[in-house]
Amino acid sequence: MSITIHPAINVPEGDGVTVKRLMPRHGLRNYDPFLQADMIPEVQQDGVTIRTIVGADGAINLYTDVEYLDVQIQSGSSFDHSVAAGAAGFIYAVGGSVEINGVILEPEQAACVDGISGILILSAQASRLMWCFGSPHHEPIHQHGPFVD
Repeated sequence: MSITIHPAINVPEGDGVTVKRLMPRHGLRNYDPFLQADMIPEVQQDGVTIRTIVGADGAINLYTDVEYLDVQIQSGSSFDHSVAAGAAGFIYAVGGSVEINGVILEPEQAACVDGISGILILSAQASRLMWCFGSPHHEPIHQHGPFVD
C-alpha cells in the first residue's frame, strides 16, 4: 500500500504561456465530442461537490473500468471514497492543500496511489482535486506520433 507525491507537469504553449493539462487517453464509447461542462453529472453532499466525468453514471463511458472525478471540498469538510480492488491511480491537487490518509498533498502535486481500498481526504481550506483511478490492463503501450494507443 502506498501514496507517493509527484510535482505537476507543465506544458509550454508558446509566447511564455504554460498550461497544466490532464488529458486521458482511453478507448472511448458513447463519447460526445461536444460534451459541455453542464452535461457532467454532479452530486453535492456534506460540503463536497463531486462531478463524475468518467465512471458509473458519468458523462463518458470507457471500455475499461476507470473513474475520473472532479472533486471540490469546502473548508473543514472531508471526502471518504472507496477504491475498487486491484485499482491504482492518482489524485491531483488542482487548488488548495489536503491531507490524504495522513499524507499532505500541496497544490499542483499528484499523489500516486496503489494497494489502498479506501481514501479519506481532509481539507482545512477550500480545495479542488482530480481523482483518476482504474484497473491496470497490463497491455503494451504503442506510441504513434503524439498519441499513445
